Amino acid sequence: PIANGYVSAKMMGDPNNSRYTNSDANGRYVVTQLQPGNYVVSASPSYYEAKVWGGDTCTYTADCFTQCNDASATPVTAAVGVTTSGIDFTLRPFPSISGLVTKEEDGAPLPGVIVRNTIPGFCLSTWDESDGAGTYRLESAQPREHRLFSSNALGRIDEVYDGFSCGIDGCSWYSGPYTPVPVTLDGPIDGINFALSRGASIQGVVRDVQGQGAVLCPNGGVELYSGTGMWLRGTCPAADGSYHWDGLPAGTYFVEASGTAFVDERFDGVPCEGGCDGGTPLELALGEQRGGIDLTLDRYGRIFGTVQVQAEPNTLCEGPTAEVDLWDSGGN
Repeated sequence: PIANGYVSAKMMGDPNNSRYTNSDANGRYVVTQLQPGNYVVSASPSYYEAKVWGGDTCTYTADCFTQCNDASATPVTAAVGVTTSGIDFTLRPFPSISGLVTKEEDGAPLPGVIVRNTIPGFCLSTWDESDGAGTYRLESAQPREHRLFSSNALGRIDEVYDGFSCGIDGCSWYSGPYTPVPVTLDGPIDGINFALSRGASIQGVVRDVQGQGAVLCPNGGVELYSGTGMWLRGTCPAADGSYHWDGLPAGTYFVEASGTAFVDERFDGVPCEGGCDGGTPLELALGEQRGGIDLTLDRYGRIFGTVQVQAEPNTLCEGPTAEVDLWDSGGN
């Protein structure tokens, strides 16, 4: 039995004259308070096919609403004082989509990867995480075309099925190339597999001129830029100044460090203020592990002193205050 299944009775010729109910734990339903006439009765429980009684299985609109062919239905007559029984439905469940997630280089299982499916039209998304054997299963997939893609924090390059690599920001839910996975009510879909390549990585240490780990956050950090100067990622170094990024696609990158107490610098040794240009580009191949991208930051100079304000009591309305201005040798 299907519990809590949605059932509607719609008067033929007068679609605004409708009544609705839900099935109980035993799958039974009763639609009450019907005016005399002929009705189209349909059932559309969640995660099962929708169908009109004596007629066609319903389809789905682009925004995932049920769309039934009422003309195919067998009319059900309602009369005063009469309960019409036997208007039963046998409905097929939505099937599952399953597959295997592996490492591209050796085919070993890859646990801990999220596989997500979406329907073009922005109306449905479900997900599952690959287990120790690398398998995943997306239950109750609506019967239509699906878009599947991966999402991981394991340093792998995510993909949209079948084999379309995603960029550094991960896979788009709804745009870009993909191979549709057609789902029908005939049974589960298996073999929708992902083989994820190992991404490139960058790691290094940010130090001050005394060789100590530079404290850059919360108002700074280490930032990654593309070869065209587009900001990609930022991170806070650990207490010892170490940092790393992984899961990077092959490409050209620049690394830059900044902090309120330090002069900004772009690798390798290019100080900059108000925006960095130049620096050493990092050309990374797919899967390359690049270490030693270290930066040594100069601290800004500081001037200390004491300002004493001498005044008679109560002659300064808001108490003793002073402002110190700093001018360079050019008078600026």
